Amino acid sequence: MTDQLTSAEWAQHYNPSLIEGLVESLNKDELSWQTLDMMKHTKPGERVLEIGSGRGATSLYLAKKGRISTALDFAQPCLDLTKAVAERLNCKVDTIFADATKDLPFEDDSFDVVFQAGLLEHFQKDERIRLLQKWGRVAKKQVSIIPNAGSLAYRIGKAWMEKKGTWSYGLELPQYTLY
Repeated sequence: MTDQLTSAEWAQHYNPSLIEGLVESLNKDELSWQTLDMMKHTKPGERVLEIGSGRGATSLYLAKKGRISTALDFAQPCLDLTKAVAERLNCKVDTIFADATKDLPFEDDSFDVVFQAGLLEHFQKDERIRLLQKWGRVAKKQVSIIPNAGSLAYRIGKAWMEKKGTWSYGLELPQYTLY
């Protein structure tokens, strides 16, 4: 089984070469389904925290659309990318360098919505439950988005990449449901 990636290994996925493309896609409203979903779960003026923000596209778009957005990640290059794009988009996204498996550096109920998209699948089920409980302290509402193990396209693509040796995301355990 593949191990979880370190901060440095995740950081290799995010670098300054992504800035122009990210700015362009956000300006053209070319959005992932996760970002579209988070637009439905949030309102302008709400405080929103993205845990494991990666390149920060969702946090950036939420900020652009009037949310008070905070991106948290344990890889500084991810946060640097988010800051650079926020500057180019002329929007404000607070960035927090922290490990989401530890206590979050926020007061209870600091955020109206706390979400993660593409983080929990990198943990075993018992750890997922513990993390959701831990994050719930700072959230009035939580949204979790993980790959669906029932998606044939996802399963085939992941298996193909693993067989070729090009899967670069470490441990990833899709799940049919979080119920």
